[in-house]
Amino acid sequence: MGKSKKINIQILETNKKIIHIEGSEKESFFIKNEKDEIFTPGSLSYGYAADLPIYTGARYGFYCKDNDKTIKMRPSYGKFSPLTGLKNSFFCSEGFIIKSVSNEIRVYADSFKTRWASQRRLNKELQEKGPSDVLAIRKEAKKLQNSGKPIWILSDRTDKAGDNGEALFKYLMSSDAKDKYDMYFLIEESSPDYIRMQQYGKVIPFGSREHQVKELAAEMVISSSGEDWVFNPFKKDYKYFRDLRKSKFVFLQHGVIKDDLSGWLNKLNKNMAIFVTSVKDEYDSICNTNYGYGPDVVKMTGLPRYDKLHNERKKIIAFCPSWRKSIAANLIPGTSDREYLPEFKESDYFKFYNALINDERLLAAMRKKGYTGVFYLHPNHIRQAVDFKENDVISVWNGIANYSKIFNESALLTTDFSSVAIDFAYLKKPVIYTQFDRDSFYETHSYVEGYYDYERDGFGPVCYDLDSSVSATIQAIETDCKTEKKYEERIDRFFAYNDQNNCERVFQEILKL
Repeated sequence: MGKSKKINIQILETNKKIIHIEGSEKESFFIKNEKDEIFTPGSLSYGYAADLPIYTGARYGFYCKDNDKTIKMRPSYGKFSPLTGLKNSFFCSEGFIIKSVSNEIRVYADSFKTRWASQRRLNKELQEKGPSDVLAIRKEAKKLQNSGKPIWILSDRTDKAGDNGEALFKYLMSSDAKDKYDMYFLIEESSPDYIRMQQYGKVIPFGSREHQVKELAAEMVISSSGEDWVFNPFKKDYKYFRDLRKSKFVFLQHGVIKDDLSGWLNKLNKNMAIFVTSVKDEYDSICNTNYGYGPDVVKMTGLPRYDKLHNERKKIIAFCPSWRKSIAANLIPGTSDREYLPEFKESDYFKFYNALINDERLLAAMRKKGYTGVFYLHPNHIRQAVDFKENDVISVWNGIANYSKIFNESALLTTDFSSVAIDFAYLKKPVIYTQFDRDSFYETHSYVEGYYDYERDGFGPVCYDLDSSVSATIQAIETDCKTEKKYEERIDRFFAYNDQNNCERVFQEILKL
């Protein structure tokens, strides 16, 4: 740690008169109270954790050694701490007031006089440093927290629905849950899905004042997205509000995790209350690696959108490759949407898939057997759809895709590393993997290779170049897209469930919170 005097506290929570803290610091330090009692943090794979008793008068300082000299450290508080780094930041818990004073965590008895004085000082600081409407938003949120039914906010992406968030929302709004909880779906007002979702229940415009207030007042925030906008509608101003946040984050996932995403979805970065999984190997890989979650958080329920999967097979081939981080345009701040990237057309990714969907050998085979195809870009590349050339057999989708409809109606799926193959296999339909950039994918993407081996565990042939990809697709067409027995057997072994009860299992796990 050297001469550093800073200690990062990413998570600070209270439970049963204990202050629980976690952070990423891996060098040794210790915590000392006013009685000179020493607390040594426990070591975790991703950092440290410590439990500090709450009692009136408690004072906890953070210290490290440097050449036999004891140095007092300066704590900084992360996005999952109600202490925010503001000079007058405080929060109340179980009859106590907890503050950060003189680089220490201090505990005071909760009384009207102490709380009133603390709130007065904080309000003055908020007015001086925060946005102009900071006190008004906080007042509305506090009032909402203490009135009416508990609030649940569900979402998928900022700009579209159609994923696990929508599936669970529709299920809840058709159940008795709607009478016990005040439930909303969150999405941009400009999205084509905004009006459509209103037929199922109440919808909040993403980024609106209503969104900010209800997010602070919510009991549950439930989403298939793992981006920070899910629980932070204030962007850089979050520190002026997060002491009010009480919600638990339920991560529905976008798909089954095959690779190691712990660098992104770890506890210090997302602090989930429920992490939904669908497969035993997936469950084990999350519980037993560097994510930082255990069985109390990781639940094997199946994905809510699987309840909408039904085999309505038509002579359609779906081409659904994943995205590539190295050629993804910048995110539009605070949203799920990305800009258009002119140099995308120079990438090997574009050249491969544009050649595949325009290969005359493949098109001839599709015409002969009466098949058509649709090429769907990943939402992170959707603005690049205009770059691809379509033809009389295969069209290029340029808009919001209904993936349940795609999976239900398509006879064959051609993908690469995408987890959409797992949704498709749920219906026991054949898959072809086109991994032309297998050697570089894991070096440049956001994934780290995990438990899943495509050759051993995949639901169809794995192809590494254009010719083999075309040949495998033609071969599938010539058998009228029949799933081979060995792949059917893999599918049967893979899933924990193959029913339409996934939403109900997720709902029951949320109720346990």
